[in-house]
Amino acid sequence: MLRGSMSSVMGTVGGLNLPVRAVERLTESAERISRAAERASKRLDGLDRDFVRRADRAMTSIIEMRQDTAAMRKRLDSLEVEMRQTRTVLTQRLDRVPLLRPSRRARRAAQNADSSDAPDA
Repeated sequence: MLRGSMSSVMGTVGGLNLPVRAVERLTESAERISRAAERASKRLDGLDRDFVRRADRAMTSIIEMRQDTAAMRKRLDSLEVEMRQTRTVLTQRLDRVPLLRPSRRARRAAQNADSSDAPDA
């Protein structure tokens, strides 16, 4: 039994009163999915028996490498923090320690002070 306009045709499908176009779209979509699943299963049948085991081993190796690189990254970050702290400590301590040789400006000032203190002969 069909009734309504062509854009929203209603009909009895399996005892349910549903829009016929929507049911057609659903069946077409289900058919496409079914074909894709069939193609995928044919490809899986063509794979050798050890494929899944090799893929599992490869994924395990990738996971282990990821964990190793994460650990290395943490170690590098901690080394960077240590280097910054060491540089800060050294800078602060060296700022407190007088240099063994005074700067040019200080030597020139001392020389000028010595020459101005010397009596004229």
